[in-house]
Amino acid sequence: MQIAHPHTKPSSNKAQVHGLLPHSDTSFVTIVHEDHVGGLQLMKDGKWVGVKPNPQALVVNIADFFQPIKLVSEK
Repeated sequence: MQIAHPHTKPSSNKAQVHGLLPHSDTSFVTIVHEDHVGGLQLMKDGKWVGVKPNPQALVVNIADFFQPIKLVSEK
């Protein structure tokens, strides 16, 4: 199990904002508890879309593990 809990102060200066670069989760499952700040995004139709935070909910992300696997047979 890996728990990521960044402790950063909000800032209007983009040079001081901490966060992750766009990525996809390669783990089996990720559980996220968002606060009022938000920042969670998902990829829809090739574009990153913001997810409205709900501090009373947990986001359960089944990650890349369940994406379809394309099998190619060798000839």
